[in-house]
Amino acid sequence: MENNILSNGLVGIYENRDVNKYFEEAPFNPSEKYSEYKFKDCISLSKNYIYSSVRECLKLLNLDIKNYNKENWNPLKTIIKPGDKVVIKPNFVLDKHNYGGNIWSIITHPSIIRAIVDYVYIALNGKGHIIIADAPQADCDFNNFLKISKIETIKKLYKEKVNFDIEIYDLRQVRYVVNHHGFLDSNSRIYQNGDPLGYEVVDLTSKSEFSTLNNYDKIYGADYDRSETIKHHTKDKNEYCISKTVLSADVIISVPKIKTHRKAGVTLNLKNLVGINGNKNYLPHFQIGTPENGGDEFPQLNNKQKIVFYTNRKLIDKLLARPNLIKDKIYGTSKFLYKFIKKMLKINIETKNVISAGNWYGNDTTWRMVVDLNKILIYSDKVGNMRNIPQRRFISFVDGIIAGEGEGPLIPDSKPCGIIACGFNPYVVDITLTKLMGINYKKLKKFQAINKLINFRIFNCDIDKVVIKSNNSRYECLLKNDSDKFLQFKLPRGWRNKIEL
Repeated sequence: MENNILSNGLVGIYENRDVNKYFEEAPFNPSEKYSEYKFKDCISLSKNYIYSSVRECLKLLNLDIKNYNKENWNPLKTIIKPGDKVVIKPNFVLDKHNYGGNIWSIITHPSIIRAIVDYVYIALNGKGHIIIADAPQADCDFNNFLKISKIETIKKLYKEKVNFDIEIYDLRQVRYVVNHHGFLDSNSRIYQNGDPLGYEVVDLTSKSEFSTLNNYDKIYGADYDRSETIKHHTKDKNEYCISKTVLSADVIISVPKIKTHRKAGVTLNLKNLVGINGNKNYLPHFQIGTPENGGDEFPQLNNKQKIVFYTNRKLIDKLLARPNLIKDKIYGTSKFLYKFIKKMLKINIETKNVISAGNWYGNDTTWRMVVDLNKILIYSDKVGNMRNIPQRRFISFVDGIIAGEGEGPLIPDSKPCGIIACGFNPYVVDITLTKLMGINYKKLKKFQAINKLINFRIFNCDIDKVVIKSNNSRYECLLKNDSDKFLQFKLPRGWRNKIEL
């Protein structure tokens, strides 16, 4: 079985700019009886452009092209064989857009997953496992996500038609419920079973991108208790809590959304792997403070802002890192008193528009954990030992039908692009689509770091050998075209005028 993740520089981009919305009729059946399609009695009367776009993207890559439009067309047969465990890793980060925007500018649409599942099933020849799995953001309501996405209808279809089980997993160990005051109190953490197979703690030791960090005591994860994050990342130990379902997979299919990202610039395949980690506090996101004191949380603060934010940090460390009912009350009262005094004394301290939480181009933390997770996906064996050769096969389908721009990844503006992209290497697909977004990928630290890797390389080929196939000829030369700004995505506030083409 071909395993060419490190050297395959082929990318397909299928564009249909007339498609500016998703196909919503679950279980997202195709609208044509394609020769290779297995459920000829399940055809939509409405035109399903999403299914046909995925199919056309596979055709662009010349996969099993000699059998195209024949009953035995099997485009994924060089990646997937009968009996394989195939894990589909979408981007299911949230169940709602917190500013009332389009949720499909945030998460992977299930109509794309349905088409992928159909071609995976063809390659498996009915023998093997298909698991759709992700660890969404901690405050995502997964039951509500299942309701709005209707993704379980795909599972039901396969069970009823061919008695084939498709599993859908929420890989998180902990779910957060933010209280009505806007912070996590002693009742906010709901512990879950997470991955049915459990987790492996994978230690990259000195091979981690954090091995060159100087301020381990400043890193911040996803919860108020920074001690847990600091415990997993030291000069000699850099640990991640990785899903055993993912590690036991023969094939990973990444299905990210094209989005801008406030901490990483862009999020595509590389950043999508945050969702293979079950405990968010293993993931450093920024270092507290400003650059002048060794942090990357804020670009800068004036003296009044420092008093507010640094005092709040001390209160969080003292009261919310290990909360109880008394500490909850003290912190809530402190917030109320601050707002009351500020209003009564008419103190003018601008905090609302401060760029915080590492949401800017100077973030020197997030890219490190992103590169680390990609090393693990490629090289970690089933029990968490790092090997010298890739351990599983990989393919990516990227959802750019409706992309997210602006303050992504959680509150982006919708950007209809009508694009499905496909490829075999996460780095190659990501630099291609980053440039398509109108962003100079060479200015992003994660791409710079991947180019310099000696151990656990993610791409082993020359960028000049990347081949892009598209129905839009303008895109086929995009990596060599430095004069076109292409789709010109609007960037997050902390990244503007820093990384554009």
